[in-house]
Amino acid sequence: MPKLPPTIAPAFAAWRQDLPASLIVFLVSLPLSMAVAVAAGAPVSAGLMAGIVGGLVVGALSGAPLQITGPSVGLTVLIYQAWQEFGIESLGVLVLACGVLQILFAFFRLGVWYRAVSPAVLQGMLAGIGALIFTSQFHVMVDERPQSSGIANLLTIPDALAKGFPPPTLETAEQRAAVRATMQRLSGLHQDQTELLEEVHHILAGGSTWSDELGKADGANDANNRAIAEMLDDIELETQLQALAPRQQALVDELAGLRGDGAAEPLAAALAGTRRALDDLQAGDVGSARASQDQAEQLLLRARDTTKHHRWAATIGILTITLLVGWQALVARRFNYLPGAFVAVALVTAAATIWQLPLSFVELPESMFGESFFPNLGELATLTRPRMMILALEFALVASVETLLCTARAERHHAHPQAHYNRELLAQGIGNVCCGLLRALPVAGSLVGTSVNADAGARSRWAGVAQGLWLLLLVVTALTWLQAVPTAALAAVLVYTGFRLIDHPAAIRLWRDNRVEAGIYTATALTVFCVGLLPGLIAGVALSLGRLIWEFSRLEIERRPDPEHGRYELMLRGNATFLRLPYLADALAEVPPDAELHLNVEGLDVIDRACLDLLHDWQRENEPYGGRLALNQESLAARFWRRPRRRTEENGTAQKPRRERQVPI
Repeated sequence: MPKLPPTIAPAFAAWRQDLPASLIVFLVSLPLSMAVAVAAGAPVSAGLMAGIVGGLVVGALSGAPLQITGPSVGLTVLIYQAWQEFGIESLGVLVLACGVLQILFAFFRLGVWYRAVSPAVLQGMLAGIGALIFTSQFHVMVDERPQSSGIANLLTIPDALAKGFPPPTLETAEQRAAVRATMQRLSGLHQDQTELLEEVHHILAGGSTWSDELGKADGANDANNRAIAEMLDDIELETQLQALAPRQQALVDELAGLRGDGAAEPLAAALAGTRRALDDLQAGDVGSARASQDQAEQLLLRARDTTKHHRWAATIGILTITLLVGWQALVARRFNYLPGAFVAVALVTAAATIWQLPLSFVELPESMFGESFFPNLGELATLTRPRMMILALEFALVASVETLLCTARAERHHAHPQAHYNRELLAQGIGNVCCGLLRALPVAGSLVGTSVNADAGARSRWAGVAQGLWLLLLVVTALTWLQAVPTAALAAVLVYTGFRLIDHPAAIRLWRDNRVEAGIYTATALTVFCVGLLPGLIAGVALSLGRLIWEFSRLEIERRPDPEHGRYELMLRGNATFLRLPYLADALAEVPPDAELHLNVEGLDVIDRACLDLLHDWQRENEPYGGRLALNQESLAARFWRRPRRRTEENGTAQKPRRERQVPI
């Protein structure tokens, strides 16, 4: 067999391991990308697009060669909140701003500063995110919409359990098929209405350019010119809205012929709402088109919800978790090339298809690339709102921490090539800019995908790029296959993922090792869960700084007077810094001025200049009365807080200070 040339052989050897590894990672990324989108309340296509960008763009530029990037699990709750608060058009501009901020973080070389944050804070933040994901996706697992906050989701879990149990009775195949067909048609209509809603919001947010062009002309301040500009704006907006009317008409016609048992009233309301939306589009009514589209989408969603079978969804969700846990515990070691999440979702999808189970399924457009459009200036202008600025900063901080934590864990546990943290932040920022322009979900480092990639034997960054190619190939050639996946199965995958993010063994180890750190972990997790991600991070950092200040201000002074021999002993333990200067001054004030003061510093960790000066002043002031300070100079000098020695740039060896200075006692 002929040998490969020396320049080709290493690359071929890497690809021989990277290619099968990329297929395994693809099998992990596919269900996870879809599940994150479902958890965030976003279109599944946005999650798939984020997976593609994470592989092709971030994977090629990454500072951590074996790290896998995909839709951010940690941002699902924030995305859902932004979606509910600012509408469907907010996602693109928020992700775009997140990417720009990450690029700025990399430019100012902030990539390694995350290590200054206590591990208890990072673990507590991930635990809080995991609890939020667990409680919200528990509702989705039984085909119920999640509540607006983590506490509300937690308190309503008993209601979700009541809807999901006992197990459903197995109706006839004809009954199941009829209900399934109605649910699928309603899901398709809701997807069409959502696309129309997004286009109307995009058109109305961007407006037209007539007023801008007239504003540049001479005399633009004239009232007549302004009136002409506004009239031309309205005419162009009306024309764009009227162009969408045929699609709305087709939706109304299909909905008019739909019948559903027990859903006659919601269907009638949805039909009336879509007809109002059609009338506004046909009239080109700029003032009410947005409101009627929002109402039509909500009414269709409500009609779809009335046809749901919560017990079947709960059964599928429990089956998915059982298969996932069983596969990980019993089979994964033997068939490590088949990820448990993919196996579980594939099996329950096959079961739901064979038995025609009445479930909610993934909603996808006919083409992910046919209706895409970039954010316009009107949508970008929403970033001037204070709340949008705060959300963009939260997006950037959480995505960056999630990524860099993944990078650090990968380096520590999988012997990865050395990672460049600032380059990784830059790659993530560029990826999120691309995601913002494509209206995809934000991306971040994937702990699950990176671990699977390393365990599968990947050798270079091209394994991550290849998994992005596999996702792209699937989206282009077999997008309709994904519409058979039940949303309850994807939610179950995230219920399991959220539970794993809480990481109970790490919390127990932290409690055994350091109770204070365990308290910081608990406080951070509870604040994230109850208040929000950014307040939780701020609270954790503040508690860590408070603990640091307390540690440096801890000073124990034991007094041992011996008046018979004219001696007085002070035993110091802890840190003698300026923070405890009054405490040390009070102890010295109790010493008689004619006593021989013995200072025991064996239990002292650090002493700073302020405390040394105080001791010096006591000796100087009491010498006329016969007072004397006795201590071990070498022991005290070893604890004196002085600047570290400089290192030469040539060889990195320690350089002696120019002048040796004695401790002034």
